[in-house]
Parts: sequence; structure tokens; C-alpha cells
Amino acid sequence: MFGDDLRVWFELFDGIVVYRPRPEGHVADGWINPSDIEGRFKTEKLLFGGQPYDPTNSEQRDKLLDAIVSYAGAFVTCKLLERRRSMSPPSLDYRLTPFGRRVGNWGYGPRSGFRKRSLFFLLALGFRAYKFRKIITLGAVGWGILNAIKFYATVASWVEGLPFAAWSAAGVAAAVALWIGIKSRFGGNG
Repeated sequence: MFGDDLRVWFELFDGIVVYRPRPEGHVADGWINPSDIEGRFKTEKLLFGGQPYDPTNSEQRDKLLDAIVSYAGAFVTCKLLERRRSMSPPSLDYRLTPFGRRVGNWGYGPRSGFRKRSLFFLLALGFRAYKFRKIITLGAVGWGILNAIKFYATVASWVEGLPFAAWSAAGVAAAVALWIGIKSRFGGNG
């Protein structure tokens, strides 16, 4: 199903996050970084790009780290993850937001439930539409211009069909309205 890649990557982040960091715990409680996700690929023998992950293959490792950072950025955009910003020097650490924890509780794996699959389907559609936002904007503007031309052409055909008496009445009404407006504005006598 469209959006399953987002769901699977989110479950990688969701599967190793500490939900309730304790105040007396370590500073890093609840935060994960790309090396934690890479560790899951190493220990669980997960596939990446249809092949078993090999940490000695530098090209595959770079692609994996790029994928982790890009998917994490997408989840930060969707408010499923948050990025740690108050760290010096800056680091790529992520943690689930309350909304992300709620989504994570909707189920796991291929039978994750309708709500979770629907959410990631809509997110995938949103990301796909965002890629083509300029084309969509141009199409919407063009559609608006076509609708305006169609509307004014229809109005013009209605006006052409009006009898001379209606045109005369409209002209007299406009002249009287103009006269009353000028008179009330400048306060003339008579």
C-alpha cells in the first residue's frame, strides 16, 4: 500500500525510543540518533535496498544514513518526531512527540490497523503533492482563469439577450444613483 515505507521507517524509530525518561536518568534518555537505527540494521540483520545490511560496505552505509536522516526529517515535519536543538555541538538526535507515541500505539507490522495505515497513506500523498506544488499551483491558477472566462462569457450572453427596456432602466438607475451620490457628497441645493 502507498505509504507503507513511511510506516515501516516510523516503526524503526518508534521501536527503540524510551517513552518516559526519568529525571534522575542519563541526559540521553529518550533520544536516539542515526547510529542507534543503524545498530538495529546490524543486530537484527535487516534488509536495506533489498540486500542484507553490511556495515563494511561504505556506499550502502552512506545510503542508509542518508535515508535515516531524510525519513527522520519527514517525521519531524509531520510532528511525529522532534529534533534535539539545545545540544552543543549540534547532533542529529530525535525523540517521539506525544502525537508520535499515540500513533505508535496504533499497532505494528503489516497488520498495524486502519488508522495507522490511513495516516501514513495521507502523509505519503501530502509529500508527493508537495513535490509537485508548483505544477499544482499553476494548474489551479489556470483552472481559475478558465472558470472566470467561462463565467464572464455566460454573463455576456445573458446581457446580450436582455431587451432594450431593461438596458434603458439600468442606465437610468445608474444615472440617478450617480446624481444622488454626487449631491449627498458635495451637498448641493437643488
